[in-house]
Amino acid sequence: MAFTIACAQFAPRKAEVEANLDRIAEIALQAQSEQVDLLLLPETSTSGYFLEGGVLESSLTGAQLVEGLWQRLGNSMTRPLDVADA
Repeated sequence: MAFTIACAQFAPRKAEVEANLDRIAEIALQAQSEQVDLLLLPETSTSGYFLEGGVLESSLTGAQLVEGLWQRLGNSMTRPLDVADA
């Protein structure tokens, strides 16, 4: 049995959650086209690094993250893809 893992390195935009979710969705679609089973993203990939005072404004619950990605990907995903941040 083969299992494919991909590590996606990108620079999240600081405090630009919507733009970062757009980028994550693009990466997920690329991973799907390459038959990836597990996609690893950089830590703080939704909020960017070194937020200091803006942490609460840029944070998401798990449900909000799933909803944001679902809105972007909807029926575009044709196979399962597990995603985690490192």
